[in-house]
Amino acid sequence: MAFTQNDLDAILNDHAQEGLYLELKRGAALGNSSDQRNELVKDCIGFANASGGTILYGIQESQVDGVNAAAGLSPVPTNGLGKNWITEVLRSNTSPPLTHFEITELPLADGSGKVVAIEIETSYTAHQSLRDHKYYQRSGVVTSPMVDFQIRDVMGRRQRPAVQVTFQRLNLLRSAKLHRYQITAEVTNSGNITLEKWAMQIDLPASAVRDTRNKAANVDLMRLQHGFDRVVRFTADDENREVARITIGDPDWNDRPHVLHPGQSLQFESRHGDYPQVFIEIDESNWHELDRLQWPIRWRIFAPNHQPLTGEWSFQDWCNY
Repeated sequence: MAFTQNDLDAILNDHAQEGLYLELKRGAALGNSSDQRNELVKDCIGFANASGGTILYGIQESQVDGVNAAAGLSPVPTNGLGKNWITEVLRSNTSPPLTHFEITELPLADGSGKVVAIEIETSYTAHQSLRDHKYYQRSGVVTSPMVDFQIRDVMGRRQRPAVQVTFQRLNLLRSAKLHRYQITAEVTNSGNITLEKWAMQIDLPASAVRDTRNKAANVDLMRLQHGFDRVVRFTADDENREVARITIGDPDWNDRPHVLHPGQSLQFESRHGDYPQVFIEIDESNWHELDRLQWPIRWRIFAPNHQPLTGEWSFQDWCNY
């Protein structure tokens, strides 16, 4: 969440196209007429009832292969409608009230106006527009009314596990020639059901997992000394890649339970004995490969009777070399 100026610049520079997770609108589309409020509510619940996404007000569009793409700025007036008004419209015109969203107003440097970003999270039940009593869902570049089986499917999300996984990087050494980090993980049960008998796999680039301070210069020694599950080789995009895989969960290696009730978080740290010491080193010997592949740290959580939950920590976020 938390849309930034860098995010806006990337969308404009890349001429990003509308899609499942992005809707572009001119600034004039953010208004107080009945039709404009209807459209705002429809678009936001459409993302919530699908996979989440971002609506940007203040973008001029052009057609690229029949799809709207960012062509420049068409800002919302500086004193135009903003965060408080949008929040009130969404919460008072949806059932159940839409609450899992974040609104950011980005003033333009030339003072000509602002861009308003609405980032909507995936909902855990189906939201209805109280303006026309319909349910909507985003599909591709279109937001359409939902039919019965779609509504039932989204309402069933309450019975599916949902988690948030966050990583922290402790900077142990940052010199011109070498960066050394230690990585920890936190798992939060953000859903409505208790998470038990679960396992999480974390895949890190093997070439970066090392600790030369202890003469463990490669991942094989790190695996033996610090409890890595295994080193896995796989092929992706015609590249042979090795990942160091950690497996943690409920129960842990020592058969201790880690049941996660709704809203509960669990911090995995090596000092608790339930997580290996994860040291990452970046220098000239591995930087170019990692940068070329833009290699993320990926995670998967397996829970009984459900599809795996997946996510990643992007290369730009974990590597600061």
